[in-house]
Amino acid sequence: MSTPPSRSAASRTVATSYASAAGNARAGRAAPGQALCTAVLFGLGLLWGLQIVLLRMLATAGVDETGALAPALTLCAAAFAAVLAARGGLFRPTRSEAAYFVLAALFGFVVPLGGAAAAASAMPAGVVAFFESLTPVATVAILLALRWERVGRDRLFGVALGTVGVAVLLLREFGRPESGWLHALPFAVAIPAAYAFDGIYVARFWPRRLNTLQVVTGQLAAAALIALPAWFVVGTPSALFADWPAVRTPLAAFIGVTGVEIYLYILLLRLSGSMFVAFGSFIALPAGIAWGMALLDEWYPPHFWLAVALSLAALALIALPRQPARKPARRRP
Repeated sequence: MSTPPSRSAASRTVATSYASAAGNARAGRAAPGQALCTAVLFGLGLLWGLQIVLLRMLATAGVDETGALAPALTLCAAAFAAVLAARGGLFRPTRSEAAYFVLAALFGFVVPLGGAAAAASAMPAGVVAFFESLTPVATVAILLALRWERVGRDRLFGVALGTVGVAVLLLREFGRPESGWLHALPFAVAIPAAYAFDGIYVARFWPRRLNTLQVVTGQLAAAALIALPAWFVVGTPSALFADWPAVRTPLAAFIGVTGVEIYLYILLLRLSGSMFVAFGSFIALPAGIAWGMALLDEWYPPHFWLAVALSLAALALIALPRQPARKPARRRP
């Protein structure tokens, strides 16, 4: 397992380290297993996009947000706990670690996945993927608001472009309240905001005595303990079985995709570090659009593609490094 970033380093490098892997490649320093890291990242982005489409399928089948999350998080938590037990890594969390797991579970799993499920009930899958892809933009915006890091002009311009992309996407929807997008907008905005806060919080307050697998298992256990009671208190468990033939395939796929996605995330943490995952946004956005078009016959108007182009440009400004200008070589007399 890779060593987590120290608290002092995390507060300084959460946004700028998005570019570290690409910077190494451009500078000619080959990272170990670079081809494997790229393949894992590509697979992770595809699964992120597919996950949104599966949530859309479950929502159209009448399954509420907690009905999708509670079974998936509970089974994933049990699977990861079993792996941790087999490796002899079970531990008793301290009070501060338990509080850390609860907050990380809320902002890393419950809020963004619940927001995606709620937004998917009204928005096309590609639109939900668009909002999820804005996580790096939200990260820089939060760091800027908290004044935890000096943000360069490129990243400021990236945040502005991302904001313009959202405005372009929603401009027509303000005149069409019957579409239901405006009702789902708070849930869609919560996705990148939660993921961004989680990335900053996890890096800044990572428990020093725990490794990656222990931390993720703790987060999943806390997420399951939150989602499972919520399913019975505010959800409708009977809806899961009301139309079981229509629900079982997307539900089983969602559970499997979530488990594999978390495993690939941990593998990528081991191989390249946590912030390399930010490049998955470049894959998750077109993947979510493509999955929606292939599996749900979704169609997108021209202004949506303009918003996507602005979003990708914003991601490039935020995540990709700039090469320093090279001084021209002096000619010998």
